[in-house]
Amino acid sequence: MYFQDITSVLHMDGHGIYVWSTYGISLLIVAYNVLAPLRQKKQVIGQIKRQIINEKQVQSEKNTAVKQ
Repeated sequence: MYFQDITSVLHMDGHGIYVWSTYGISLLIVAYNVLAPLRQKKQVIGQIKRQIINEKQVQSEKNTAVKQ
């Protein structure tokens, strides 16, 4: 094994801050790339639902105006 204990793994002969910060940044980027499209999909679905409701209301108003 390359390291004797957990502190030497974290320290990595003085390079640990660079290695672990790179892992952290990469993890954040991957998480963003997974979560951003899910959030956008949810927003689009909400917009479509609101549009359908508005169109139904407009159609209902047109039908009511025609009957009168």
